[in-house]
Amino acid sequence: MNDVSIKHVSAEEIKEMTDTEGLIFQGCGGDPAEWVSGISDLLTKEGILLGGDSFKEVYVFEHDGRTNILFNMENVKLDMGKLAMWRLKSHSAFGGYWLSDYLPNRLGIDADAMQTVSGKPEMQLAGMDGNIFNVLGNASRLLKENGLEAQTKEMFERVTASKSYEKALEIVSEYVQTELSIPEKIQEIAYDSRGFERLYKTILRDESMPKTTLEHTLHGWYCAAWRGDGGALGLEDFVHRLKTSNEKPYASLAQTCRSLHFLRQELYDLAHDETHWNEYYQVNELYDTCAREYQERFQVHVTSSFSSWKLCEASLYPKTEIQRELDHGHITRQDNAGPKHIYICAPLRNDVERNVETARLFAKEVFDAGDIPICPHLMFPPIADPKDTVQDEKAFGMCLKLIEGCQQINVYGRPTEGMEAEITHAKRLEIPVYEVPSAKKRVQEKPPRSRNPGR
Repeated sequence: MNDVSIKHVSAEEIKEMTDTEGLIFQGCGGDPAEWVSGISDLLTKEGILLGGDSFKEVYVFEHDGRTNILFNMENVKLDMGKLAMWRLKSHSAFGGYWLSDYLPNRLGIDADAMQTVSGKPEMQLAGMDGNIFNVLGNASRLLKENGLEAQTKEMFERVTASKSYEKALEIVSEYVQTELSIPEKIQEIAYDSRGFERLYKTILRDESMPKTTLEHTLHGWYCAAWRGDGGALGLEDFVHRLKTSNEKPYASLAQTCRSLHFLRQELYDLAHDETHWNEYYQVNELYDTCAREYQERFQVHVTSSFSSWKLCEASLYPKTEIQRELDHGHITRQDNAGPKHIYICAPLRNDVERNVETARLFAKEVFDAGDIPICPHLMFPPIADPKDTVQDEKAFGMCLKLIEGCQQINVYGRPTEGMEAEITHAKRLEIPVYEVPSAKKRVQEKPPRSRNPGR
């Protein structure tokens, strides 16, 4: 609180702030200093305001008979994903608005005059069926309608790999504009230091990695990879963030290699004028060092099918991570002796009882053929209510884990959104996907009721 500047300004002065971003709280009567202190403490406890950081500039203004407070977010270390989710949940209490939304919607600033305008298609989460597959399906259709098929596939892969409902919503909101979407001005700063902070922590943890002039070297890579027009951190601020960061090292050596490979490609794509070739070669050398260490430890190359490479996210700041170094599912799939594990990919929703019975018949066909059916319809509905969002998401995450250990996935009928996600996951792991002939007709027909529906 000692470094916070609280300024009283007019609404007209707020209208001029089109080149910055912040969060506005409405109806803040009383002492502004108490509000600033209380909000800062709350965001710190929620893990949103990071590393002991604080807001530097706060503005108090009157509009529509209310006292409002604008928290300027520039040069403040925040977990933007958590802040976006918290803003939505607390809107009824604080009336929180992004400044970039408040200017056109409350103060009448022409959106065309704003310096940054989201080019993403818009989708309202409020009032929508909250099931993640419904949200994912609506977002996918919206992206496809706008000619963004590649983004649709990428979104599917990231959402199905996410480990929580909130993280899944956050990912969807990166591709379509929702109430959780982070404003474009903040996204411009989002290629910030966080990925380099994780890389820094990883290098400090691993004894084999070079540490001489580490902070200066990482700042050089950061500047070389910067895509914005200005706004990059200077050396002093960058080093401060590295040394005070709460970010964690990468969870595996495979992820470290994948992240370095990603950064190497980024620098290669940007080094057209030979300005940053030195940084490219430095990253390439560190990648080679990590790849050699991986091969020495596990006796396979890090990019091989036996490693967890393809399960790792190609990003310097991965949203989701796995901790294992080897793809045990791939190793299992290489065992061609004996029956195959075959995953039953079939519809579940709408008529759950009917679809479970249909899937049971499909599983019996696989069993009769001498293979081992892995049928989630027979495992999860009795213990995880498909209508309960939390239980359903947990069960679906387990379904994806089951797929990883299978040698084939059989698809029955026209794929639903959930089936599409399963198919995408299988293809990502290079698991054969077999569309069963005539299954579509059988899915649509009501199966005969079994006298003994149990095992």
